[in-house]
Amino acid sequence: MFDLPTRRQSARVRLIRWLRQRHFGHLQNSVWIHPEPVAQLREALKEWANDAETMTVMEASCAPGYSNAAIVVGAWDFKKINRAYEEYLLLAAKASQLTRGAASRALAQWLRQERAAWLNAVDLDPLLPQALLPPGYLGQRAAAARQDALATLRERLGQE
Repeated sequence: MFDLPTRRQSARVRLIRWLRQRHFGHLQNSVWIHPEPVAQLREALKEWANDAETMTVMEASCAPGYSNAAIVVGAWDFKKINRAYEEYLLLAAKASQLTRGAASRALAQWLRQERAAWLNAVDLDPLLPQALLPPGYLGQRAAAARQDALATLRERLGQE
């Protein structure tokens, strides 16, 4: 949790970028969460270590009667994450359409698109532990589809 004064706007922007890059969930304006302890947190936030009015870092769990699932849904946009994985799944399905004699240009284009779609989806995903994944989460299905698509290509390329 943080409450950086407006005169520290550049520090606030740096901190928010740092949190997003590390897939922290955004619960409220200045309340961010992560499912696991973050080793780099102490070093990255050391300038505020003795300033509890500006920054407080806590390890916590839900009190009885409160739901981890509700916190997960509130902190990360799983509709957006799943849309990215849906786009990936559509692209992964096209791997089976690449024929043995496919032009190298078509294969190279698919590989570029595949990598970009995968990185886009994973960049949005906080990669939560299994116990915290919301119903309908597509990340695991997309990961399996990726393994299948790349195995299919390896097999086809090995036959040429």
